[in-house]
Amino acid sequence: MALVGWPAGFRLAGWSLNDPARRSTGSRSSPLVCGIGPILMPVLTVVVCRNGLSHGALRGCLALGWRLTIRPSRRHFVARLNSGVRRQGEFVSIVANYVRLAPAQVSEWLASADSDPHAFIPTLLGAEVIDIDQSWGPMAWLVSSTKRMEDEHNWRVMSDPDLDDASIAESIARLDAAVVDLPLIAIEGRSEKRLDAIDYGMGSAAMFEPTEVQRLSAALHALQDRVLRDALNPSRMDEMQVFPGHWEEEPGLLDEYILPNLHRLGDFYISAASAQQAVVVWYT
Repeated sequence: MALVGWPAGFRLAGWSLNDPARRSTGSRSSPLVCGIGPILMPVLTVVVCRNGLSHGALRGCLALGWRLTIRPSRRHFVARLNSGVRRQGEFVSIVANYVRLAPAQVSEWLASADSDPHAFIPTLLGAEVIDIDQSWGPMAWLVSSTKRMEDEHNWRVMSDPDLDDASIAESIARLDAAVVDLPLIAIEGRSEKRLDAIDYGMGSAAMFEPTEVQRLSAALHALQDRVLRDALNPSRMDEMQVFPGHWEEEPGLLDEYILPNLHRLGDFYISAASAQQAVVVWYT
């Protein structure tokens, strides 16, 4: 079996417990929980194959709440962090961060990569750094039918240990044919260009050049709130455990949490496009 949406052709190595570099509320040590039961693995090396994560019979299992070190090795990159990653029923805290800056300022940032970017970036003229908390996961789910297909596939693989190879192959084929839409790319940072020096525990940062930022900004600007409202399916989202859960009990999540962060991100990309800036995306 294989999860999709993870970096294609990447190696995740040295997953370690209690990593202080992780800004996570879920940093306590715990077993690796898979469909076949808990397995204690303090160090695990796996290979991400073309369509997802696999490790022998444990394909699709994630190091829940553990550090991920991601190194690119192939042309196709998908900067996907599964919004369904959780530890024994708890959601793991994964925050999406965004920087806009002039391309010429990137080298200056790289030279100070050990600094807190939320403190360092504001010292660069015209640069800005924001985060949208953990809203990126449900935001992408509501914005993109491709994202929903990916999560549907991953959810089936993780929840049904008897799922046959033919069904998995058919699902993967549908995903291979799906278009990764621009809003999804902008939200999750799905770029092949990586800044390896910018890695705060969840893999190297993704970078969009100013020409790409123009396209992504236009796509987010054209996105209507009704797209998210039409995709909202509280019972299904609770069933699939889309973050933060309790969608049926909390009807205000879309208007009070997701949409304000989406509008903020859209304004951020507009500012970057207007200033001919690059955008860098990473997770903590």
